[in-house]
Amino acid sequence: MCRPASTLSRTGNGAALFALWGTTYGAGDGSTTFNVPNTTKEIQHGHRGTAAVVGEHG
Repeated sequence: MCRPASTLSRTGNGAALFALWGTTYGAGDGSTTFNVPNTTKEIQHGHRGTAAVVGEHG
C-alpha cells in the first residue's frame, strides 16, 4: 500500500527542506506548499502476509 505524501509550507519551518528537495515529491498547491515523502514503512509479518505500519502514531 502506498501512503500519500504530506504537504509543508515553502516558507517558515519548511523552507530548509524546500531548499533541498524543491518539488521532487510534488508541487503541493503550486505556490505556497510542496509535498514531502511519507516516511512510514510497512513490514510484512505473519503467514498470510498481513502488514504492520512502523513509525506511525495514532
